[in-house]
Amino acid sequence: TPDGMRVLVIDGVSAGTVADVSLATHMVAQTIAVGSFPAGIAIRFDGQEAAVTNGLGHSISVLNLMSDAVKATINVPCVGTTLYDLAYTPDGAEIVFPDLNSGCTVSGVRLITISSQAQNFVALASGQSVAVMPNGDSALVTLGVTGSSIRRLNLSSLAVTTISGTSSSFGIAVTADNAFAVLASGQSDTVKRLSLSTNAVVGTVSFGSNQSFHNVAITPDGTKAVVVGDFATALISLSSDTILMQYPDGGSNVAISPDGQFAYITALATGSSNSGVVRVIRIP
Repeated sequence: TPDGMRVLVIDGVSAGTVADVSLATHMVAQTIAVGSFPAGIAIRFDGQEAAVTNGLGHSISVLNLMSDAVKATINVPCVGTTLYDLAYTPDGAEIVFPDLNSGCTVSGVRLITISSQAQNFVALASGQSVAVMPNGDSALVTLGVTGSSIRRLNLSSLAVTTISGTSSSFGIAVTADNAFAVLASGQSDTVKRLSLSTNAVVGTVSFGSNQSFHNVAITPDGTKAVVVGDFATALISLSSDTILMQYPDGGSNVAISPDGQFAYITALATGSSNSGVVRVIRIP
């Protein structure tokens, strides 16, 4: 949350819930029941609302974080959609996420206005992860293992630009000054730094990430990125495109605290196939 007091964690497989965890106690303060197999979560800029993709529930759960309760459920047209990542626009009015069209035949991005539940769909080659620029100009959409070039969707005109040379693409994050994006390209590949002024790759780091949709996060000052792999986690300098530190444990998805001091990584507990933990890394 923007005040740095709580972290929201999806428990998608075993429970279909969201855990509201206190960062003062590192304990679950509240559990919120959502839809079937929730996957992705995003928090609105003011910390009072969150949106959750129900992976096999073909819907979005909108949460009131003041009461830790579902206040609205938004259905999507294609019942065959498996939903993962999503993001709010900076004003908190809309959510953006990869989806299928109403006929379940075309991949793309769906934009939903929260208040009216009005929906708009833009066709793309595919869709894995999404990041919205802090100035609200564009949404960056990754395409997974099959997509060789990510897409940039202008949120005003809905025009689509291709950013080439990005190979496979999974998690993506944008610096607070809107200048760069950091893209994870998966195992046996690199982490790429993209210029959003030229729509080109301007730096690479040799590190194999996992294939999760939210496996990259950037510190608020834009100087470092945390990238999660299957068996290791890298802290990367965005000024030198080098690994500053590598941690021996991997995981799936990651978020960084608003003060930039900690990274929170979701992972399986050691030796377990279904018990989840959140690993906490102090960022030097």
